[in-house]
Amino acid sequence: MTKEEKLQVKLTQIQKEILIGTLLGDAFIERNKPTHNARIRFDLSFPNHASYLMKIFSYFYNLTGKGPTVIIRKPDKRTDKIYCQIQLKTLTFPCLNYYLDLFY
Repeated sequence: MTKEEKLQVKLTQIQKEILIGTLLGDAFIERNKPTHNARIRFDLSFPNHASYLMKIFSYFYNLTGKGPTVIIRKPDKRTDKIYCQIQLKTLTFPCLNYYLDLFY
């Protein structure tokens, strides 16, 4: 997606509602540098919340470069348990900067 195309991207009403709701719980917005645009990141436990994240992905697929990724962590040193998570990141967009400023 070109820089010009990213400038044209606007969130739909349902994307705005989901974004605000998930920022109050499961998601966060990040920016690599102060001069960069923001992106949304969802990190949830896998497989418990995989179907929930796939539903979110169905609403935000136009903002992502790829689908969710499953991450398998190293065993926890205290419990020897292996934790897994499913992660979804959007691409960076100027329209997300507003929400970064609103919440952070």
